[in-house]
Amino acid sequence: MSHTVKIETVFSDLNILKSALEAKGWSLAQKQRLRSYHNHDQRFYSFVAVNPDQGQYAYDIGIEVKGEKLELFGDFFGGSLMQTLGENLSELKKEYAYKTIEDEFAVQGYFVSKTVNANGTWTVEAEHA
Repeated sequence: MSHTVKIETVFSDLNILKSALEAKGWSLAQKQRLRSYHNHDQRFYSFVAVNPDQGQYAYDIGIEVKGEKLELFGDFFGGSLMQTLGENLSELKKEYAYKTIEDEFAVQGYFVSKTVNANGTWTVEAEHA
């Protein structure tokens, strides 16, 4: 059975999450419903990460701001979330970590770059601008 569930993960900065989502081809909308299985989830979310896929099971992610953390809600049925954002959002988490590093180092006057290695790992380098 398919339904929208709370995703167990910790994100705290909406701007960094937006940047990470955009790097994965997603966009962020405000105050709307998300696409879910047969549109069962009729709630309006403060923010919705819009899946670029337009297929039958291309579901979105609802985002609510709760204090200093973000709560994410999504429907993993059909595999569209996993296909673009990784199993348990692993690819989104990596991109969020990179964008956090990029943001922190930029404040200190550094330019950050990443190289994706043949084995899938990343090499991240910071160079003073």
